[in-house]
Amino acid sequence: MWGNRLGWILAVLSVAVICGLIAILLEMEQPTPPTALTADASNLDVIALPISPQDAWPLPDADNRDAGDLYRKVIDSWDDRQEQACRNFASSPLGQPPQPLALLLQSTDCADMRLFQDDPEAVVNYDNAHPPLDALTDAGEAALDVGLSLGKRHDAARGLQYIEAGFNLGRNLYDERIVYAEFQDGLQLMADATAAVRLIEPGSDLAQRLTQFDAGRLDYVTNHVEPIWRAIDSADAGVIAANAGDVFVFAARSREAMWRVEAVLKLGRFRFDVNRYGDEALANRMIGRYETDPNPAVAAAAREAKNLTIEKYRQLGGPG
Repeated sequence: MWGNRLGWILAVLSVAVICGLIAILLEMEQPTPPTALTADASNLDVIALPISPQDAWPLPDADNRDAGDLYRKVIDSWDDRQEQACRNFASSPLGQPPQPLALLLQSTDCADMRLFQDDPEAVVNYDNAHPPLDALTDAGEAALDVGLSLGKRHDAARGLQYIEAGFNLGRNLYDERIVYAEFQDGLQLMADATAAVRLIEPGSDLAQRLTQFDAGRLDYVTNHVEPIWRAIDSADAGVIAANAGDVFVFAARSREAMWRVEAVLKLGRFRFDVNRYGDEALANRMIGRYETDPNPAVAAAAREAKNLTIEKYRQLGGPG
């Protein structure tokens, strides 16, 4: 009798284990569901700072020239020699400025910019550095250094010209924001320009507007931008497992083009670091679909994702 009862118990347990394994396998076949992050419609909206850069520091005499042409010349001219020349000029701002600074001053009145839109591959990739963007941002920071140096020499009017050039570069990078690095560099330049104005013209109307702008920027980035960026960019296995479904939603439905680009790049990593077969399979399907996306930057991201190798992935420091 005990033998029969033990046999039945073992049989039932075996069936339960098999059913459990089948359930797990079936679940792994399905993509990870999205979380409350993308259930919140505001997280799929276009990025918009509480106070726009234009309201913080208006361009009253802006013309229709494209600042991108001048910025490309800055990038082409930026090398170790020019970087040192800018440092020397910041230490002693006499005479004519080095070429990169002169070009940035000319760009201040430009109302628009097309830079990486016409060459998305320059920034849409898995490289840790983006030399053209890095060179341009370094030149912008050099302009801010000159502005501060002039302010300390009681030449605030001239100093503001350089600081405005740096702020306007930040505004243009923020407005274009093909990838997160460009967006982040743009915000940093505007934040640094704000600090510079507050140092050389404390209490001015401009300083007060920029202070309000920067407070809104910091709050918005902390509470809106950073949670999204963590979900997309994190290499932590736990975050990847929890937010894979959100990455799919950002790639497919975000109204912010930058998030679509970054999410599609993340899909390339999913080919190597997700634990669900359903996530990997969906990532591959979406990569193929977005190779012909109407947005050239999204299409470039899909090509990068498709061509990502396991060797390159390991260099990125992914889990496993």
